[in-house]
Amino acid sequence: LYTVLEGLEQVVKENPDTVKASVDQLIELAGDNGLGDEISSTRANVLRTVQQFAAVDPELIRPHISELAALLTDENRFVRKRTAELFAEVGEETPSLVKPVLDDLVAACTDEDADARHKSLRALAPFEEKQAAGAKKDAPLFVEEVADTSEDGYTSRDSSAAYGLSTCAEEFPETVMPMLAEFMPALV
Repeated sequence: LYTVLEGLEQVVKENPDTVKASVDQLIELAGDNGLGDEISSTRANVLRTVQQFAAVDPELIRPHISELAALLTDENRFVRKRTAELFAEVGEETPSLVKPVLDDLVAACTDEDADARHKSLRALAPFEEKQAAGAKKDAPLFVEEVADTSEDGYTSRDSSAAYGLSTCAEEFPETVMPMLAEFMPALV
């Protein structure tokens, strides 16, 4: 399946009209829990291909916005993360496509996965009021993860948490500054 997806990604870059009809099937496949990949990233790879299609023509995903939004709460963290990333990239170019799922993205700012939270926050960037709401939910989780870093050793998830926290601090310092005392010990 991975090789087929790579082939579709190459074709969409070179001749997008030939694969546009595949979007419906790809989105259906991305939502198919029957693939048995609770841990693996098979469906996330399918979403990566959808993301490539959307980069060429964002309107391709418009009929599927609600289906994609449902994937923000999928049991597979790779699927949640890739879906948030897809919304972030599409939202940069075509915010109107992301607007119907703003509340879903704000809710995703409390995801247990730091990458998924950070990408959800990034997807809210064109909508400052919603991004502020997401940051208020997100920042305490990032603070907690950064503070826990010293106990468990540093991991890539800690890096995502630190990056997410810095994003919140840059955009919304009034949200993060009161929490400074909580996470400072982890940094020393």
